[in-house]
Amino acid sequence: MCRMATADIAMIGVAAGWFLFGASLVPMLRRPRTGSQKRSPVSLGAMALQGLGFAIVWGWTRPIGLPLLAVPPGIEPFIAATAVGLAIASGLFGIWAVRTLGRQWSLVARLADRHELITTGPYAIVRHPIYTAMFGLLIATGMARSEFIATVIAAATYTGATMMRVGSEERLLASAFGAAHVDYKRRVRAFIPGVW
Repeated sequence: MCRMATADIAMIGVAAGWFLFGASLVPMLRRPRTGSQKRSPVSLGAMALQGLGFAIVWGWTRPIGLPLLAVPPGIEPFIAATAVGLAIASGLFGIWAVRTLGRQWSLVARLADRHELITTGPYAIVRHPIYTAMFGLLIATGMARSEFIATVIAAATYTGATMMRVGSEERLLASAFGAAHVDYKRRVRAFIPGVW
């Protein structure tokens, strides 16, 4: 019974993180689009692969009450709390990133008219904080709901697709901002602070 309660609490917390992030996107999806100069053709295909990662972590679930890893029962609440904390932090980080981008935010990589290179807020921590937030949500979901191997496969799928999107977006930004983008790229990691 204790394991089931821990799993339920973890899933509610992870769902709250997803809700936070998702709610921040709704106003952005409904706003009118500004004119677009360039769009990345790779973005949609890579976005579908990222979605596959999420489908794996949400669809390949472990039985209720079964922990993510074979750990002593006293460790399970710690894993659940970590999943909830990661989900909430990721949701808030995603909100911060979307709001910092403002009208420049788009589902598909593009350069809008009067596009600016944003390097402040979460963009001073990583160059692609929305992908970082989504990765955190994916891992938190895996910790709360999925099997370990499914979480690893989902994370690898999402990371591979994200690398494709990052490369595509970086080419667009480099074409528009040249040396300023090169300097930004040199100073700030793409996806995981201090790692990649």
